[in-house]
Amino acid sequence: FTCDETKEFQLKKMNIKFQFKDWTLNIKKIEQDQLSLIEMEIKKDSNYKIIFIPTIEQNNEQFFKIKEFYFADEYIICRPYHMIGNQECFISISNIESFRRIQQIILRTMIYTDEKRVECPFCNHQLTQVKQEEEISSFYICPSCRTEIHQGFCSTEKKKYFYTRIANLPKNRVREEDYAKEDRWLYRQKAEGQMFYRNITKLTNDGEEICPHCKQVHRT
Repeated sequence: FTCDETKEFQLKKMNIKFQFKDWTLNIKKIEQDQLSLIEMEIKKDSNYKIIFIPTIEQNNEQFFKIKEFYFADEYIICRPYHMIGNQECFISISNIESFRRIQQIILRTMIYTDEKRVECPFCNHQLTQVKQEEEISSFYICPSCRTEIHQGFCSTEKKKYFYTRIANLPKNRVREEDYAKEDRWLYRQKAEGQMFYRNITKLTNDGEEICPHCKQVHRT
């Protein structure tokens, strides 16, 4: 993504637009109860909006107020350490892991807003559709970077979702018991790094995709 190089950029009053192909990414700062929030919205064939929230608890009254005042597809709590939950993301200006997390999030929003599936959102090469007997089992693959884009269906919540794979990537089980208690952050990092951070859903320790709706694994 690139932006207008002549546009003035202010962190305190951030509101800036980026462009990549037919995707538009807008990032702006909003205020709620003395909290500085970041709103990220991406547009292509549809819109997808995420609100980044500074470190608060998910059962905090402020968290529910934010969800009440600002509609979004996702609400992500940013934490400067590795203990992360379903709605939390490790964000630190001094750690490369933050770049990987943001890259994951942007990739996810690009996939959810793209209905045509012409260009690979990861490497910009042409996608190829792989048709199977069941329409929901059909998927798209990039011959260049081997990224696969699949559509799943949550039978519990009756909602569709998307997930990614890498073609011919062997799955290696990451065992939690192999890591000391104080190294749990490293176990999480290894488990999540099985797809080189190209996954757009959470993964189990053996690389299976976790449904974002019911938080279970749907075998495909």
